[in-house]
Amino acid sequence: MLDVIFRKSLKIRLKVFFLLVGLLPLILSSLLFLVITKSLVKEMAYRRLQILAESAARDIARVMSRGQTGIKVLAGNLIVTSRTATQPEKVEEMRRIQRFYGVYDQVTLADSEGKVLASTGANHPENWATQDWFLETKGRKTSVSGLYLLKTSQAALVFAAPVLDSQGEVLYVIWGQMNLERIREATEQLGNGGSEYVTLVDKTGTVLLHPDKGMILKPINSPKLLERIQQNNVRMASYPLSDGTEVLAVEAPLQGEGDYVPPGWHVLAVKPASEAFALVEALQAWAWIMIGIEFLFVLFASAGLTQNIIKPVEALIAGARKITRGDLKNPVQINSQDELGTLNRMLNEIAEHLERHTAGLERLVQERTMELELKIEDRARKLSVIHNISQLLSSALNLEEVLQLAVAIVGRVLGADQCSLLFIERGNALVRSKYEYRQGESQTELININISLERYPELKKAIETKRPVGINDVQKDPLMDQVRDLLTSLGIRSILVFPLLLEDKMLGLLTLRWRKKNHILQWEEIRLGETIASQIAIALKSAQMATEGRRPDRTINEFTKVIVQDLKSPLAAIRIFSERLIQMGTKENRVQNEQFLRSILYYANFLLGRAHNILEVYEMEKGNLKLQEEVVPLTRLIETAVEQFDVRAEQEGVALISEIPENLPSVRVDIQLLTQVLDNILHNSIKHTQPGGKILLGIEKQKGGEIWIEVQMIGKGIPAKYLDKIFDKFLQVENWKTEAEVSMDLGFYFCKLAMEIHGGRIWVESQEGEGSTFYLALPPERIVAK
Repeated sequence: MLDVIFRKSLKIRLKVFFLLVGLLPLILSSLLFLVITKSLVKEMAYRRLQILAESAARDIARVMSRGQTGIKVLAGNLIVTSRTATQPEKVEEMRRIQRFYGVYDQVTLADSEGKVLASTGANHPENWATQDWFLETKGRKTSVSGLYLLKTSQAALVFAAPVLDSQGEVLYVIWGQMNLERIREATEQLGNGGSEYVTLVDKTGTVLLHPDKGMILKPINSPKLLERIQQNNVRMASYPLSDGTEVLAVEAPLQGEGDYVPPGWHVLAVKPASEAFALVEALQAWAWIMIGIEFLFVLFASAGLTQNIIKPVEALIAGARKITRGDLKNPVQINSQDELGTLNRMLNEIAEHLERHTAGLERLVQERTMELELKIEDRARKLSVIHNISQLLSSALNLEEVLQLAVAIVGRVLGADQCSLLFIERGNALVRSKYEYRQGESQTELININISLERYPELKKAIETKRPVGINDVQKDPLMDQVRDLLTSLGIRSILVFPLLLEDKMLGLLTLRWRKKNHILQWEEIRLGETIASQIAIALKSAQMATEGRRPDRTINEFTKVIVQDLKSPLAAIRIFSERLIQMGTKENRVQNEQFLRSILYYANFLLGRAHNILEVYEMEKGNLKLQEEVVPLTRLIETAVEQFDVRAEQEGVALISEIPENLPSVRVDIQLLTQVLDNILHNSIKHTQPGGKILLGIEKQKGGEIWIEVQMIGKGIPAKYLDKIFDKFLQVENWKTEAEVSMDLGFYFCKLAMEIHGGRIWVESQEGEGSTFYLALPPERIVAK
């Protein structure tokens, strides 16, 4: 069914492809031809209209200049004869000028108050003093021209000039009146008698001249063109008329002859767009006919080409189906030298390579499976060490027996050739080796040998830095330059040293040595060694307190409760999971074994964290703790904390969600200390959140430059009575999940001290029935700019 659908789809796509290849050039060329043709036709139409508009403007300006010139001549004659000429003589002179220039319908003479004294026409008002052009002529004492409305649909052009006396005062005002029909007559000979026409409008958009006399003295019937006229920004363009008709319009300005300045009117040459583009529409129809013919031709051609491609493709599909079924020995046969033939040969080669690599892949899978089984067994063996040592530390054996067994267990599990426990004496100047395990021996050897630190640079560095020291290869590490020859003679190749710290005081060292070549120190080995070293330090502390004869007071009793609260549950969990691993074996039930191993590792890490908490709380209280500051991306700290608690949250039925924004800065902090703060907050959040609840972890940068790490528990919330004292050293509270009263560990108190030593702060906000939010604020000086 899928093959049929594929073949149909391929046929359709090929036909569409060929159609597009054939049609697109034709369609594009036709459209380009139409665009160019329309552009040329439009340009020619605009050019013809421009010539028409300019010719009309010249003719109109010539008539108006003639009208103004005649009135000025008449005014000059009257200045000379005004005192001697009689009324009939003045009228006769006015008629002579009217006949000579041939542009006036009548000529009128009035005194300075506008009262008519003489006229060549019969119909005129008795007084003209209110006309704008009259007032302008009288006031400016110069010739002007203006518009005079004869009727509601008829107007006349007036040319006026003043007649001045010898003192320059206005005696008379004389004007000639020209009907706009004379201007129309001057432009009638323009155009070809088609749809082109000339119209004259004033600067307000009122039509003064138009072929349709019904448009005279009305606003031009194109709102867009009217707006451009009023803005004195008429362009060569197409404009829609009020009835929806599109017209092409070109404007030419009026320019007077001589010293005559005509009014600011516009001469427009207009032509309907439909007539201008009639040729383009005809060509467009023929273009579509040609495209249709080409479409039919390409359709038949594409059908034939498609069939020639489909048959080889069907053969390739059949070959591919054989390969998917595992049939790699029957090649596909296509007798073709084109691209499909090449593809066929490549497909057959792929089948041959797949056949060879499948066999190799099966061998690799078997080898990888065996390797993973060995790693799981090794991890189970190493994690069971934590369980055994935890039992030893909580047993009734004396300290010497516990330390002997712990050294032997560590040496065997980590495969070391030598494991030693050393104690510091004389103010870190001398080391005494007391317990030593050697590979192949049945028990730990009790020795008392004083060692000079000058011969052991790795021990000296561990004491100075109070951190684990790892030497992968003594032949290459520059730290071992002084003693390389000695170690080579003894066959030592790799070394790992863990300090035993008590209140920042170095009690001793746990050292491991390997003689085999290429032993690469693993992170799990270092983490396991740190855990055991921390537990041994706690055991030494307990023994020291007992030896010094300290009596329990209230603080010690509370401290004992905290230790029991911290260690009881993790130790019990490690014991249960380890016993189940022993009962079930390590080669079967692999998935469940993996879960048990993760649980053991979680509780082991939790024990190590709690040990660090207990020791570092006292150092911070005394002000002796020195921060081991490093620059680390804040994102890495948060992601590491979330990954460590994913399994625990899932086991408790709690959703652990991190909402970390991008582009977070790096911070300069004590990584171990801040990581333990996050561990404490997340551990207690999971512990006190109901199954089905949520824990949200986010980061927000504040305006003041602080960075806030927010851990929000969605659930019942912390009761109000505990909010003010939740960070106290010893506190009895209800478990917010079970509502039973329990002792809080030092976790929150440790968090408070750790944040304060960083210059930051910590607080909690809660609302019962909704949830609680812990805030960890790092100051701006801890933020490292990118």
